[in-house]
Amino acid sequence: SVVKFDDKPQLAAKASTQTDELLALFGSGLKGFGNYTAIYSAAKLGGEQIAAAPAENPRAMILFTDGEDNASKINELDLYAFVKKHNIPIFTVAFGAVNRGLLQELSKYSGGKFYQTEDPKKLPAIFEDIYRSLRNYYLISYQPVNAGGRHIARVGLNPPGAPEQIAGKIEYETSGPRLSPNTIAGNNSSEQPIERQIQFAYNSADLLPESNPA
Repeated sequence: SVVKFDDKPQLAAKASTQTDELLALFGSGLKGFGNYTAIYSAAKLGGEQIAAAPAENPRAMILFTDGEDNASKINELDLYAFVKKHNIPIFTVAFGAVNRGLLQELSKYSGGKFYQTEDPKKLPAIFEDIYRSLRNYYLISYQPVNAGGRHIARVGLNPPGAPEQIAGKIEYETSGPRLSPNTIAGNNSSEQPIERQIQFAYNSADLLPESNPA
């Protein structure tokens, strides 16, 4: 499907498998469009077309823009919730001077990828990379450690024949396991000390595996 947008997103072409039909409906490009930009609302409109398509089809949204959002009727959290619910990655293509942070976050939190160029000749390579991303993917399971605090996990893959390494990163916060406070008589402080069993290897600063959760 094709959505054109400025401050008022328009569904130019409903979901179809006919390329010629989509190109014909795209018509005169963006002639007559301008003013403000409603990126989130336009993405939601396109996402509704994708969500209604057969579930077995590969799903992806390509958001091509040279602006930033200043006219949407929804915010980024509304859009994130929608695309995550329907498993729609957003591939953002920034053309010219744009709000990189906005587009990078859309791609990051939806599972897509961010691209930027000022050269129209580089667009075919970008679309080819998006196509390959949809046909070849890896699912990696990660078991978090049983400890509180901020965690960062990184992974790198080197698929056969790939021009570069595929890298992934996740950050998250956990409160950690519940530990019972060790109440000490006569301590009037509101911060109760917590007893934790921390064990080290003999004559070493290395923690024993059973101490990792604490």
